[in-house]
Amino acid sequence: HVLVNRVILRLYLHTSSRGLIMTLAQFPLQIVVFPNEVIPLHIFEPRYRQLISDCQTEEIAFGITPVIDGQRKDIGTKMHLASVTKKYADGRIDIKAQASSTYLVANFMDVIPEKLYSAAEVSPRTVIDNRDTAASQNINRLMQELYVIMRIPRKRTPTDFALHEVVHKIGFTLEEEYTVLSSEDFLSQQKAVIKQLEKILPRVREMEEIRKRIELNGDPRYIIPPK
Repeated sequence: HVLVNRVILRLYLHTSSRGLIMTLAQFPLQIVVFPNEVIPLHIFEPRYRQLISDCQTEEIAFGITPVIDGQRKDIGTKMHLASVTKKYADGRIDIKAQASSTYLVANFMDVIPEKLYSAAEVSPRTVIDNRDTAASQNINRLMQELYVIMRIPRKRTPTDFALHEVVHKIGFTLEEEYTVLSSEDFLSQQKAVIKQLEKILPRVREMEEIRKRIELNGDPRYIIPPK
């Protein structure tokens, strides 16, 4: 058991008919995490407190495999402990975790010898990096417009919007976010984000016009006579 446990904690790699397989500790959550994201997590369950302790002492990674509508998905994101930001007297901790890459789950294991948390055999995914400069510029332009309409102060408006910083802010459902994460190439992700922005911007503009009319409250100074 000790040997098996060490194998799991050290992300043992082996090959199979499905390609390269590694065993990765699991932290299933109802979120979708994109590579390069840094996310805060509040850790309170004993099994995940043990997991974070192992991340510190064994320098292991863990996976966040999304659970959506009660169903565990097949694609998840590999995470690394970035920092422990707060420790509580009762053992709870706040952490920040850094996302690196995505994987495909080959086999989920609910029980690991001598551990409270689960693990999965996963294979690394290759996402084609065919990102398009024009698409990036289009995302930036649309996001800038969105921030202006929503009257977000310029000092809080990024000059460049990375895809992982945009995807959670534009009204995707969790399932739609997962669909974007599952894309096999980066350009498809960019196109999905652009399509969503083009979908929501007219609605945001309309809501802003309604807000302005409510603020005016029938003030005659703003009634435009017919020509």
